[in-house]
Amino acid sequence: MFCGKSPALRVAEKHYGQHKNNNMMKFVSEFIFATLLLLTSCTTTDCKSKFIGKWKYEQFSAKDMYVVRTLEKQFEYVENGKYYYEFDINWLSECKYELTYVGTNSPNPALAKVGESFAVEIIEISRTTMKYKTIFRELTDIGEMQKIE
Repeated sequence: MFCGKSPALRVAEKHYGQHKNNNMMKFVSEFIFATLLLLTSCTTTDCKSKFIGKWKYEQFSAKDMYVVRTLEKQFEYVENGKYYYEFDINWLSECKYELTYVGTNSPNPALAKVGESFAVEIIEISRTTMKYKTIFRELTDIGEMQKIE
């Protein structure tokens, strides 16, 4: 995620260019402070406000598979929307939720059994992309999605 010229870089440029003989400890402490400021200012914290909509997984075309979400439900559509897999969403925090499999109208069974849950953490989200981590049955997957509507 790009948030402009980092405070850490500005501090380093200032101290290197103008004050070469300054106390090294002061530089290090300002550098650490500026780095922490950068990390907290660019952290994703309002996941829910960008979550709703129609998304596609990075590795699939929208014709093959897409996802439609509200704050309470997720539907994964396959075969150009012919079949769906339904999930309930239970928010645990602003950027973490539990996805519980409800059922499908597809003749192909889902990997999950009805009632089984996935733990999902939104690592990074914008209005157009989302990076997430999913844990299901001790397996972890990290992926990306693009918003299509």
